[in-house]
Amino acid sequence: MIRNLLYVAAGGALGSCARYLLCRLAASVCPAPAGTLVVNLLGCLLIGLLLGAVERAQLLSPAMVLMLVSGFCGGLTTFSTFSADAGALMSSGRTLWAVAYVAVSVCAGIALTFAGRALVR
Repeated sequence: MIRNLLYVAAGGALGSCARYLLCRLAASVCPAPAGTLVVNLLGCLLIGLLLGAVERAQLLSPAMVLMLVSGFCGGLTTFSTFSADAGALMSSGRTLWAVAYVAVSVCAGIALTFAGRALVR
């Protein structure tokens, strides 16, 4: 149990650092919610690839699944920032942008997760 928690913590720390760096990079070229969108969609594709690799041939040990799926992808993607960005768009009167942001995030996220799984199978 403790070992599993350490795997998740290590992956989460790396994922959170990756999110911070990727969001900073995206913010330098795109408006604010775009960074969160890009990082979350990248995380959806990555989790699909990882889950596909596990389903296809158990290419990852249970410890690596914990570290990469629960830890890294969990730290990389963030629902709370997504929610805050959508709320900020709505509060600033950009309701149509907020609806588009939510729709693209959810629909593209699910599609990329499935695509990642399909690519590995």
